[in-house]
Amino acid sequence: MYEMAESNISHGSIKESGVNKLASKLKLPKFPNEYTQFLVETNGGIPKNVQFVVELPNEKYEGEIMELFGVLHPEDYSTLKEQNHPEYILDLVPENFLIIGVDGVGSRICINLNKAGYGNIYYSDHEMDVDREDQTSFKIADFDNVFLIADSFKDFFTSLTFYELFKKFPINTICENGDVEKLEKLLEDGLSPNAKDDSASTLAHICASENQIELLALLKKYNASFDGALYNAIYSGCEEAGLYILKNNLEKDLHGPYEGSTWLHMVADKNLVKMGQYLIENGADINEVCEDGLSPLATVDDIEECKEFEALLIKHGAKLINTNWP
Repeated sequence: MYEMAESNISHGSIKESGVNKLASKLKLPKFPNEYTQFLVETNGGIPKNVQFVVELPNEKYEGEIMELFGVLHPEDYSTLKEQNHPEYILDLVPENFLIIGVDGVGSRICINLNKAGYGNIYYSDHEMDVDREDQTSFKIADFDNVFLIADSFKDFFTSLTFYELFKKFPINTICENGDVEKLEKLLEDGLSPNAKDDSASTLAHICASENQIELLALLKKYNASFDGALYNAIYSGCEEAGLYILKNNLEKDLHGPYEGSTWLHMVADKNLVKMGQYLIENGADINEVCEDGLSPLATVDDIEECKEFEALLIKHGAKLINTNWP
């Protein structure tokens, strides 16, 4: 009944009684029957069709499901229990809401388990998360960031679509070639600015990796998410793209870290001097030690290809720190 591109059933199967026990442990009402059957059949995963549409206050948003959480999974992040831990969801979603999945920009898909609207599927926009002053009421009306998608899980699942434009147009080629006109036409025709290719790279990821500044500007115009794009730019050595992302505040966290390193460590390793200068001028700690025990200067010490970056750090008073030394 539920077509999946990738099911979590290989991580273990669960019976209806197990699903009911989970609801009890989470101190939530019983899950809708159709959603319970989905968990029994699939244990969550990635649907074959992933695109959904939700009406936001000022736009019709087209999102893509990254994952529907299951009951059993080797990674805690992918379980309903972890995603709905009381300390995690406090203040994020209304009372008696179950977070069942996440989309490509980190926003939540939820089921309403309240008597009023029982089984309704909602979109919880993480970019609109706020610290609410009233900590005593957690009704749906108290949240400005939850929006109805479908009346039931069945309606939601059957309404999902596969993004056919990826079959018709070589998105990667358009981005790699910097074809502004073609990409803008696709966006005008309904292509989501957060659409992904077969490897789950977004348009912003691809354009950042190809140093396509005009395309990045176009995606910014269409309010695309730039999550992860700075990493792609740095990893690919695309300094102009990285600077564009930084200077336009498309990456909010100028510190990082990413995979145990700060942005400054990463640009040092790639000898991206202009980006290093920008980060330092905007408050980056030139002596912060990364997960490997190295300061940025220690990262480039005695590396011939990074002499220019080494000189930049020394100019700004950086220290050679290696906590691995005796």
